[in-house]
Amino acid sequence: MFETLHGFLKENKLHICDSVKLNITEHLKELKMSFTKYFPKLDAGVFWIQDPFSEENFQSAKLTISEKETLIELSTDNTLKSEFKSKTIVKFWIDLSSEYQN
Repeated sequence: MFETLHGFLKENKLHICDSVKLNITEHLKELKMSFTKYFPKLDAGVFWIQDPFSEENFQSAKLTISEKETLIELSTDNTLKSEFKSKTIVKFWIDLSSEYQN
């Protein structure tokens, strides 16, 4: 259970009945299942978005030939590579959005 709940109960000399413990446990299990539903594991095919300069991410990218060519152009640009290191990922892609449109 939650460490803070445990501490609170111990500090105040309180106890939770077994049915409440069971309800909490069941709720947490369902919450865990909901997290995996709403936040599934990322597909390696989109990792290039997080780092377009990684060879490994390029190899696993699920892109068309034309899109891969554009990614090659982008990933071999040393100026962009330097900008990528100095900006947040969101700022980097926003700044490129007009240059690299669909």
